[in-house]
Amino acid sequence: MLQQEVKDWLPLFVGIVTAIAALLGVLISGYFSHRNTRSTLREQRQLRADERRLERMEELFVVFARWEMNFTQIYLIHLRLHKGLLTISQVHDLVVKLDVLDKGDVHRLSMLLRVHFPELAMHYSEVQDARKRIVPFLGDLVAANVDAFVKEQERFENACEAFKQAISELPKLSGTLR
Repeated sequence: MLQQEVKDWLPLFVGIVTAIAALLGVLISGYFSHRNTRSTLREQRQLRADERRLERMEELFVVFARWEMNFTQIYLIHLRLHKGLLTISQVHDLVVKLDVLDKGDVHRLSMLLRVHFPELAMHYSEVQDARKRIVPFLGDLVAANVDAFVKEQERFENACEAFKQAISELPKLSGTLR
């Protein structure tokens, strides 16, 4: 009789054990699947952040290069004035016609530097210092020392090149994809 009752309950017991094993398998599988999904999402988020940083670095480089080209052209026009090759009115006309910079480039350059790349502030201040040393040569009535002017222009170009090098040396990726 007892043996008969055990035989009657045995299929139910086996079913319960099987159900519990299946549920544990689903829970374990779900845990590892969830963990892998979180890891994948984190990597994708980091990849997108790295791509955006690289895009901003490229934009900074292009905007800075246009800014540099604009000032270089202004300086070269003034150098021709100091060498006696242009009149002051010709210089003003040529400077007004320059169209190297797009509208808002100066503001974008400033924003990119302050918001996204503050670590470049020291390098950029060296560029600005070099630019400020050229400004006295841009006056209308100033009789300039051409050699000194050229020396300051070269100093400006070297500072700009160092700044572009600093941009290119920024870490491109901050995550696991180095």
